[in-house]
Amino acid sequence: MAQVEGLLVQVTTAQDTAVLKRATKELSGTFYKSDICIPVLVHILQHSQIVAVRQLAAVEARKLVSRFWKEEFAPQIRSTLLQSTLEEPDPKTRHASARLVSAIGRIDIQDGKWPELSTFCQQASTSPRVTDREVGLYIIYTLFESDPDFFEKRMAEMLRLFSVTIQDPESREVRQTTLLSLGELSARIYDANKDLYHTVNFVINLESKPSVKCYRT
Repeated sequence: MAQVEGLLVQVTTAQDTAVLKRATKELSGTFYKSDICIPVLVHILQHSQIVAVRQLAAVEARKLVSRFWKEEFAPQIRSTLLQSTLEEPDPKTRHASARLVSAIGRIDIQDGKWPELSTFCQQASTSPRVTDREVGLYIIYTLFESDPDFFEKRMAEMLRLFSVTIQDPESREVRQTTLLSLGELSARIYDANKDLYHTVNFVINLESKPSVKCYRT
């Protein structure tokens, strides 16, 4: 694990092109060909002291998870990744970690696993803490973007949630991510469900109204 983190450090800090190529080749040619890369990269994401290394670990894990996601290590990652994403102090790394959550979620949804994910998203999106809301909404958006069926049976709940988050009084990012989520939703339901489409547009129009704080405490 220390060796892999050392290679990631080289990739993120190397001034010498030869050093960068050598580190990249070792990662791609050896480490990224084994399923052990996923738990190792997640551990580095959660524990490295170097921001750039944590961010790169999240990005690389997301790219590799579709090939190497295994149930033998999945429960441990599921049990820690959501909280560590909320606790990540760097905004770019939080986004990268949230995208990793979504990539895993897409796989687990197909297998009927990780039912806690949708509950987590809704709870985080209504948290009193701004960064939690940003993470929750961003995961919802990336899931809508790639797998809109994930919330198919909870569409009414999602619209109620969006009617609140689109008026977030503290975070422009929450409001913008809500609009992006609604855009993904409306584009997919326009022909199939006109009533729901009009409801989505009604929620979108709430964005221009005065914001009120209505999150759980």
